[in-house]
Amino acid sequence: MKYLRTLATALMVVQLGAAQVPVPAPPLPADTTAVPDTVSPAPEFEVIDQKAFGVGERLVFDVGYSFIVAGEAVMTIPRIDTVEGRPCYQILFTVNSTPSFSWIFKVEDRYETMVDVAGLFPWRFSQKIREGKYSRDFEATLDQRRHIARVESILFRPRSMTLFLLSTLQEPWTIRR
Repeated sequence: MKYLRTLATALMVVQLGAAQVPVPAPPLPADTTAVPDTVSPAPEFEVIDQKAFGVGERLVFDVGYSFIVAGEAVMTIPRIDTVEGRPCYQILFTVNSTPSFSWIFKVEDRYETMVDVAGLFPWRFSQKIREGKYSRDFEATLDQRRHIARVESILFRPRSMTLFLLSTLQEPWTIRR
């Protein structure tokens, strides 16, 4: 289970570090008094055309130790929701131990990311870990317009956010203030 937590944390770091830079508006024509009707404003964020996944996607993995299946990990995209006025994929990743293994070590982990449909960058991330007696909850809101992240009531700007993310890769999990 430690490896799945590390994998999920690495995914979070990639997502948190994937801040979008607004696309600059195209230059105005030399004669600014006559703008043709066909000119539309530049998009707020870069648009990425992808067909690799969509709503209804479901990946299921067996989690185990040696030859023993200890649990199941499921990644799904159940729906599209709106965050900050933009459509976003709700991506869920859950890890649960099997009933036969839970009496030895119970695992109920849940990760959720809201990823922009057009730009494929994150707006929110949450993590609820329940592994044996260990538990940890983590939430991050990413303001892609202002390039800041709010993590458990702490505001991070890009430079300090990088230091914070590097610090979260070390065990035990702590938040540096």
